[in-house]
Amino acid sequence: MGMRRIELPGNCKKLIKTETEAATRNMQNLLRVDAALPQTKPVQDA
Repeated sequence: MGMRRIELPGNCKKLIKTETEAATRNMQNLLRVDAALPQTKPVQDA
């Protein structure tokens, strides 16, 4: 079986890009909120 590259339609690529950017923004917001909170307990490494 040969590997065939799956070509996504343009709007699908756009959606994935938007989702990724939204997730990144979400993550940054969470980190910002986390940093703003008083540090009451040591940070656990996940």
